[in-house]
Amino acid sequence: MSEPNQPFVPAAPPAGTAPPAPVWPASAPAAPPPPGWMPPPLPDSSPAAPFPPPPGGAWQPPSGPGLPSTAGPLPSGAEAYAPNPWQPPSVPPRRRLGWLNWVAAGLVIALLVGGGLLWYRSTAGPSGTLPGASTAPTGSARPSASPSQDVLTTGGQLGVERPLRAETGQARVTATKATWGDAGTMPPQAGMTYLVVELTVAGRQGTVPIGAVFTVAVTADKHRYGIAYGPPATPLLPSRDLGPGEAATGQLGFQLPRGPVTIEFLDADGVAMGSVAIPAR
Repeated sequence: MSEPNQPFVPAAPPAGTAPPAPVWPASAPAAPPPPGWMPPPLPDSSPAAPFPPPPGGAWQPPSGPGLPSTAGPLPSGAEAYAPNPWQPPSVPPRRRLGWLNWVAAGLVIALLVGGGLLWYRSTAGPSGTLPGASTAPTGSARPSASPSQDVLTTGGQLGVERPLRAETGQARVTATKATWGDAGTMPPQAGMTYLVVELTVAGRQGTVPIGAVFTVAVTADKHRYGIAYGPPATPLLPSRDLGPGEAATGQLGFQLPRGPVTIEFLDADGVAMGSVAIPAR
């Protein structure tokens, strides 16, 4: 007896003998198919004879019953594999305008511009303003239907020769006339009036600067006013260096409140050379 709990080991065959071959259960041999038997055809297909290649020609895909035809459109999904050589998009040629077209365009533009000018001239007033446009002056200027004029030849230092002294020379100035009024190229501003002074300057020694840029009007409250271009100062006193023996005559215009005023003459550095007192009316 073998020891308990030991694995079973089959006995080895006697030395020099082969192991026995396995024995399978016997089965009947398969019977051959009957004469003329053929396997059933595949769905949607039928047997076809072989297609030998044509003698001396290139191979062509077979055709016959049960085979797809190579003519007609490609089956669905095959379009992506069909040859489709790319062709650049055709661009229509650009038409160029001939010289006749340019001439016609120029004539049309000229007619439009000429018609606009004729319409403007036919609708504009005598002063070039369109109907309904306001021609009243803007700003704080007050209109004057009948401008007043006060011409003074006496009073203050009118008609009195006054000295002008500068580091570069000396001269004498005389205010021969002063005009207070509203007449001018435009009405004066509200609360203001025009003063036009007529002056004669004679050189005595060296040179003395004269003219509008070297003259200011000083009111009683010490406000200073430069020349204005609204009053009719004609002829204007020239701006120049006056030498000995030379004389100059002209007018200067100012816009300022009505009242006594002093005309002050300055040198090139802005230093006062002299003055003339002008009365108010």
